[in-house]
Amino acid sequence: MNYNQIKGIFGFNESDNVGKFAFPPVQAVPAFSNTFEHIFGKRTNVPCLIPAAIDQDPYFRMTRDVAQKLKYQKPASIYSTFFPALQGLKSKMSSSDPNSAIFVTDTADMIKKKVNKYAFSGGQQLAEDQRRLGANLDVDVPYQWLTFFLEDDEELEDIRVKYSKGDLLTGEVKNRLIKCLQDWVKNFQERRKKVTNKDVEHFMSIRKINAVPARWGDISGGAAAPKDEKNKAAAPQGDKKKATAPAGSAKAPSAPTGAFHLFTDGYGNFDTAASQIISGITGVPLNIVQASEGPSCNAASALKVGDATISGAGAVSAYLARISGQTDLLGANAFEEAQVQQYIGLAYKNVNPPVEQFESVEYGHNTN
Repeated sequence: MNYNQIKGIFGFNESDNVGKFAFPPVQAVPAFSNTFEHIFGKRTNVPCLIPAAIDQDPYFRMTRDVAQKLKYQKPASIYSTFFPALQGLKSKMSSSDPNSAIFVTDTADMIKKKVNKYAFSGGQQLAEDQRRLGANLDVDVPYQWLTFFLEDDEELEDIRVKYSKGDLLTGEVKNRLIKCLQDWVKNFQERRKKVTNKDVEHFMSIRKINAVPARWGDISGGAAAPKDEKNKAAAPQGDKKKATAPAGSAKAPSAPTGAFHLFTDGYGNFDTAASQIISGITGVPLNIVQASEGPSCNAASALKVGDATISGAGAVSAYLARISGQTDLLGANAFEEAQVQQYIGLAYKNVNPPVEQFESVEYGHNTN
């Protein structure tokens, strides 16, 4: 990206501060995964989704152009809905104007005062006119804020209909918003009190972050996954639990002393992703290898264990769970392969395993 391109994109001229020219690259760099080597290593193929307001769009359009030249993944943007200041849709919140916004440090009385005094109303000046004409919800800040903070969609729709028809007055809608904000801020403040300086230091520290945590609670809402720290991190060596032999094998394969090699014909297919999920849960490490370099099979993924080959997401995952000793992933008394299959399905929908692509059968193509 050169000087003339920056000028063309952002409309800068020779009299602008040099900081304006330096800032676009600063915005662009975090969109590339190799910026965070402590998380992704040298990988340049991790997709990035950027939530931003529309005024940030030029920065990331520029970034997409640069990414193509660098042969990096293009970032994608998701545009956030504008959240207006209390004074109305044409104003912005500002830390220098305490009456433009509700702050997370505000008390319940401060919230009530700000909403009643400063929240712009799209309702009519007189109650009689409001009953007759209703409110203009397109400019009414109390209603606009309720679309963000009121969780009950049916109640929100009821307010929309009644307020626009004149069955509700501005004061009633403001009172509902005040209650929502007071509850939200109180809940936030209670959680914030529990955060220590040590927590903040850990959160801000540069460290390796696992893309798939080694432990989840039960995603289905039942019993939590085992928390036995003895099963943590490394592949077991000489595990006393004997694995059941895969179909067609004369004997049960023994657990190797190092990481397993998972041979796959596609890094992003479901079998590979499922195996990686179970690897993350159990702590049994996997090395992902192209199938052309390993055993010949038609399966999407296969684990080579001694003389035996274990193929398919269910069989591979079941084997990893067995040799790790974690045969109770869903809180059942005895391990069943069907339970692991179910856990794979739940986890697959709720986490982002460290794979490049997922196979989309519905649309007939691979999708990031």
